[in-house]
Amino acid sequence: MSTPPATADTPAPDTAHTLGRNAVGAGDLVFFVVAAAAPLTVTAGAAPVAIGMAGQAAPLGYLLSGLLMIVFAAGFTAMSRHVRNAGAFYACIGRGLGRVTGAGSAYVAVLSYNAIEVGLLAVFGWFTESGFRNLTGVHVPWGAWATAGIVAIGVLGCLKVALSAKVLALALALEATSISGRDPYAVTFLWSNGTGIVGIMLLQALAALAVHRFFRRDRRGLPARRVVAAPLTACAGLAVLLVLICRNFGLLTGASTGVNLALLAPLPLAFALGAAVALRLRHRAPRTYARLTTVDAERG
Repeated sequence: MSTPPATADTPAPDTAHTLGRNAVGAGDLVFFVVAAAAPLTVTAGAAPVAIGMAGQAAPLGYLLSGLLMIVFAAGFTAMSRHVRNAGAFYACIGRGLGRVTGAGSAYVAVLSYNAIEVGLLAVFGWFTESGFRNLTGVHVPWGAWATAGIVAIGVLGCLKVALSAKVLALALALEATSISGRDPYAVTFLWSNGTGIVGIMLLQALAALAVHRFFRRDRRGLPARRVVAAPLTACAGLAVLLVLICRNFGLLTGASTGVNLALLAPLPLAFALGAAVALRLRHRAPRTYARLTTVDAERG
């Protein structure tokens, strides 16, 4: 049955809080898929350090990590069919482990992805500086190119999506602190990406555990190997890797113990802040709290 057109007596449906239909075309989807490969930049950027430390064993590390991600994806994609929320890890963790844990993971996600963004902008500025100098003979400092990248991201984001000014300001402030004579690769890229990657691995471990909790009472017709064995295996593997990374964080950063603690400390602090905000909402705004992780991305 077709929907009748809106008249004076029939108000138009409210679409202010829903995704627009036909807003993304085939060409846009192609570029989205290509852009989704951007995290490979982090993998490739850290490859020299991995090869330098592990030598011929470095490819084995990538292979084991890839296999672990395949196991993780088996359960995560199974749960994604039942969680129609644009919050990704936050939504899945919230549905499986509770809204408080979900809110804490959301703050960790914001911190982690912005930390990675700082590192990527530093590397972008570094390579652009070298390439532009080789092509034109003109030297433009890498910090200027990195700042231009921030501005471009902000402008493009505001043209299509309501980008948070606070997050952009945070990224700009973090980038400004990196332009202080430090090596953009050995310091800015490795340090900030180290924090970001640990945060994302923590989110993946929590998401894997959330998948198990979500399907614990009702597997919804899915095999146990996908919604029980796979997520628990992924969670255990990620937990072991997290412990190993945190204990040997200095191998990546080349910094002192104090610096390494300062790089890792924001993650539990961000989680605690998010959980505190959720608890505050539960007592002071229960209706808002009840909507956490439950908003349908298409229906609003």
